[in-house]
Amino acid sequence: MGQPAQSDLDNKSQSSIFDHWISVLGIIALVSFIGAGLGIFAGIKLESLPSNRPIPAPPISTENKTSAEQSGDSLVRSIFARVSGCIITARDEISVIFYIADTPELRQRGLQGVPGLPKNHGMLFVYDTIQPSESQFWMYQTPMNLDISYLDSEGQIQSIQQMQACSLDSDSCPRYKAGIPFKAAAEFPQGFYRANGITVGDRISLNAFGSCGNP
Repeated sequence: MGQPAQSDLDNKSQSSIFDHWISVLGIIALVSFIGAGLGIFAGIKLESLPSNRPIPAPPISTENKTSAEQSGDSLVRSIFARVSGCIITARDEISVIFYIADTPELRQRGLQGVPGLPKNHGMLFVYDTIQPSESQFWMYQTPMNLDISYLDSEGQIQSIQQMQACSLDSDSCPRYKAGIPFKAAAEFPQGFYRANGITVGDRISLNAFGSCGNP
């Protein structure tokens, strides 16, 4: 048998190359399909896993905020974690947002330099142990008047005091003694407790404990 013509060799060669690339493209497509499927599956599994991160408070609309409230909210939010909660009275449940001060550094800073807060926003000072009745708060470099309540380990309000803004030197600012042992303290712009009918015996709770509605 003689050798095949050159044109037959070219056709067979082209056909072989074409078949080769079809196979390669098929393998690539199959690998991509499998990879995409695994990615989707992994994404679903990750989304279904429980998270240990704290759930942030819902965003608050900036509508109807004064410039002082917006400035204060932005300043405090950049430093303190925000947690939603409520104050439970005999007749009502008042939704609130707390900025959490739970370290010595954050407790020392408090609301210094904050000119105002949005409605129903306050600061919650949280301690690891019961604080003695001789413990004191002050208003050094705090430009707004505040109400402060002292809470027991169950979150029940034991005492409410008013504190006046003080921009003088640290030695001239008055100290406000708690007068009772306490586990936490909650500060709000002055007039908040009275305006909402909140008194001694009412209780503060956080949504983390599952006992509050959303603010």
